[in-house]
Amino acid sequence: LQIPWQISDDGWGIQIHKKDVTVDGGSFGWRDYPIKNIEKDIEKLIFRNYSVDRELTFEMISAAEKVLGGILPVRKWNETYWWTVGLTIDAINFVGLENLMIMLFNQAEGVHRLMAFLRDEKINMIEWCEREGILHDNSINDNIGSGGPGHVEGLSDPAKLKGDPVRLKEIWGFAESQETVGISPNMFVEFIFPYQLPILERFGMNYYGCCEPISKRFEWVRQIPRLRRISVSPLDDIRVCAETYGRNYVLCRKVNPSHVCSETFLEEAVRREIRETLHVARHLNIELILKDTHTICNDPYRIGRWVEIAREEINNNW
Repeated sequence: LQIPWQISDDGWGIQIHKKDVTVDGGSFGWRDYPIKNIEKDIEKLIFRNYSVDRELTFEMISAAEKVLGGILPVRKWNETYWWTVGLTIDAINFVGLENLMIMLFNQAEGVHRLMAFLRDEKINMIEWCEREGILHDNSINDNIGSGGPGHVEGLSDPAKLKGDPVRLKEIWGFAESQETVGISPNMFVEFIFPYQLPILERFGMNYYGCCEPISKRFEWVRQIPRLRRISVSPLDDIRVCAETYGRNYVLCRKVNPSHVCSETFLEEAVRREIRETLHVARHLNIELILKDTHTICNDPYRIGRWVEIAREEINNNW
């Protein structure tokens, strides 16, 4: 059981008010972004000041250990404070997705200023966590990045003593830019990647990508130091990825969740996709990941059945 460090901050200097957009009583996103004029409003942004409530954190750990009575280990955890250092979701929270797409064309200098601020603020945040000694070793049975366990040897410093704080160079880093799936590779390398790279350089190993196809961005993504894992989303061509990435990385194959989430469980489609993946990439370093299952239509049997199908195809095609 992982108990997160109780971390808080005092904000960015401007308030993000999320006004839901509703259709027929359901929420379908939000609007009303705080930065209206990127040249003027960006001056209002400030680095967040962070604090950690250690007393409350240890009280929560003690309560959990008391309840569990030793049947399950309890540990401190930090990754709830950031999932990605990719920056683009932060940019969109400030200006909006559609607005950002337009600003890339008509307010390019403002976008560069915003991304530079977000880069520096993110570095400030992760380095604060390191100084406070509240990072945790994610090279064990942790789900890292956009899916998959972080088991790996050689990431932790063998010379460190038990109880020594974990450092950035001893953990996995993760970034993506799935929100910018609609921009060209050249725009990605101009506006996004140069601001992610200095953050990722601080981690011991790195994982890149989520729902966006990476193969067309790989020319730049491959520059990430100690890159070990690359997401292969349903939007990417597994054949192109297998040929491009080779055995230098783990191909984190995100199978299409719609086969499991649709009104009818599409078993044959599940089997066909896994079989194709194994046929193309069975000689590579590959893992199969089922995620983004936001519904299974009240049929939990589907998850177990997906695993059975995957194992059958692995046994028959590996």
